[in-house]
Amino acid sequence: MGAAVAMRVDWFRVIADLRRCGFCAQAVADVAGVGKATVIGWKQGAEPSHATGERLISFWSNSTGYARELLPMTEIEMSAFRARA
Repeated sequence: MGAAVAMRVDWFRVIADLRRCGFCAQAVADVAGVGKATVIGWKQGAEPSHATGERLISFWSNSTGYARELLPMTEIEMSAFRARA
């Protein structure tokens, strides 16, 4: 039997999409209300808080023109997810 998987937002792709829309890391940080280093951390695998993530999702949707349902997602093994919690 395979490991259980869960879906999570692919923050790397969200930030890459925003970059393609012309927003630098500092602009994303300003919208999110965090420092530039925090945005770089998200791109490297860290997770924003729920409220900050919601701001980023809204910014991504408005900037790209994509509906929230098209938000980039990635699979994560549940054992890895539990280890991060």
